[in-house]
Amino acid sequence: MESLKFDQDLRPLFLDFISKNLALGLSDIFIVKNVARTRLKRDYYESLHFLSQKLNDLLPNEDINLAIEEVSKYYLSENGRLIFEQYPSHLDN
Repeated sequence: MESLKFDQDLRPLFLDFISKNLALGLSDIFIVKNVARTRLKRDYYESLHFLSQKLNDLLPNEDINLAIEEVSKYYLSENGRLIFEQYPSHLDN
């Protein structure tokens, strides 16, 4: 399980899954049109499916969900942060 946390090929898949999970979770809090929520669900499940398929080549089937949970928690606890880039505004001229 430790090797999955540092796998360079899997990292983008985990980050995609985490971001889609976050977006779907936020749609529970904020008012989102049904069409948008359906798209968020589709994107989330596609991301989960793709990640699961890749992990299926590396792990027994019964360990996949646990691996996704553990690695996602690791990324969020160790590396999770929000950064807001500052760009010059056209109003500054």
